Amino acid sequence: MLKKIGLIIVDILLAAYVIAIVPFTAACGFFGIHPYAVTSGSMEPAIQTGSLVLAKETPFKELEKGDVITFMIGKDQTVTHRITAVDSKAHKFTTKGDANNTEDARRVSYKNVVGKVILHIPKAGYLLVMSGTKGRFIFIAGAGVALIALSYLLQPSAPAGKRKDSPAAQEKEAKNAEKV
Repeated sequence: MLKKIGLIIVDILLAAYVIAIVPFTAACGFFGIHPYAVTSGSMEPAIQTGSLVLAKETPFKELEKGDVITFMIGKDQTVTHRITAVDSKAHKFTTKGDANNTEDARRVSYKNVVGKVILHIPKAGYLLVMSGTKGRFIFIAGAGVALIALSYLLQPSAPAGKRKDSPAAQEKEAKNAEKV
């Protein structure tokens, strides 16, 4: 009974993996959606520290005051803040973290914008930060392999006489073939 419950749980997790994780991972690469972790409280309470944000590449003309964007401030450093003003001529934005008292000191050039935040998931960013790029791949692939292996191992085995590869099953099949 416990094995059957375990199999049901593993099958549900495997289905969730296939339905959610695989398309999510593919979407990040193919559809201009980029995952980032929020590492400060500058956007709280709207976006909490440790959240995972998905930033979608967005044309300049579609970004407006009030949108939350993720942008590069260094080679490997991003910031996620809200647009407070748009300079259409210079293609720049004034931004501010919701929890900050003042706007950011430097305006953001559109060329540094990664994308508009389309989704944030609280606490999920911690996994992103801890795993890094190689770790993330290993974690996602490893989770899939582990779920498939568990599902296989928890499958109920057929009694010896009913398994297709057993001598009893082969003998029965031979007798049935003789009757025909």
